[in-house]
Amino acid sequence: AKLSYSSEDNSFSEHVALAKRFGSTEALVAFTRRDGAELQNFSKAPYDNYSVDNQDYYKNDLLVKLQSQLNDAHRLE
Repeated sequence: AKLSYSSEDNSFSEHVALAKRFGSTEALVAFTRRDGAELQNFSKAPYDNYSVDNQDYYKNDLLVKLQSQLNDAHRLE
């Protein structure tokens, strides 16, 4: 598991990965979640006419991988 924070855009990131072997089959599952806000590059200036909509983001990623060794010459991924 890994947790991180960036004060630049107030973003949080969480990552978890699990792996397991079941006989000749191997499995990997990884999940990542990211939440953050837009970068405030004109926070002190009066640029009201140039402002854009809020650019907050929320992202989830999932990776699932299976591999099975059928015999010495063949592997299925």
